[in-house]
Amino acid sequence: ATPVTPDGYYVTAKHCVSSNASTPKYLIAFTLKENRIQLEAHELRIVWQSPPEEELDFAIVHAPIKPLDALLLADKGSLRRKSKVASTGWSGFVNLGELDPLHGNAAGVLIKTVEIVRAGEAERWVVAYHTCPIDSGDSGGPLLNEKGQLIGINSKTMHRPFDELGSRMGLNLARYRPLPDYTALSIIPPERWLTAIIQLDRTERTADA
Repeated sequence: ATPVTPDGYYVTAKHCVSSNASTPKYLIAFTLKENRIQLEAHELRIVWQSPPEEELDFAIVHAPIKPLDALLLADKGSLRRKSKVASTGWSGFVNLGELDPLHGNAAGVLIKTVEIVRAGEAERWVVAYHTCPIDSGDSGGPLLNEKGQLIGINSKTMHRPFDELGSRMGLNLARYRPLPDYTALSIIPPERWLTAIIQLDRTERTADA
């Protein structure tokens, strides 16, 4: 999951939080306490997730965690083909069982963007296609531009014609020898929509307190 506010709102891929609805989900994040960076885990609450009938793999969650830094959304108008991008995630922890600070980081370029209009909404969502190698555990992590701004949330890969091969072998291979036609997808929500959903949830939490 990726922090977007200082008060514990994160965006992530829906498939990271939607399975086993009866099982509590936990958010693990780096925080700063007493001038020391440490990991914290708290049960999260799903604020919003894309409906089952939609292909958008996106969710907003909240946990009582103050992240080290909240990421700013990049201007969608600045996205250009072949722009340099980077991604990061928890694949080192998921696949190696340890917090390897380098394993989840990868670089690539933007291939294209596709706009999506959701029913009843005026603003457009965007799906970004890019070449950053992502692995199991990187879903819900950020796709960043050269300024370190948040472009979107990593969702899945499309490395045709080797989908099954890549899934069985893991995409660590792609970090050094990219699979032919490798493509990863990131979801970009409308900024005003995201802000409105978070503010509405804040208001409701305050009223319930």
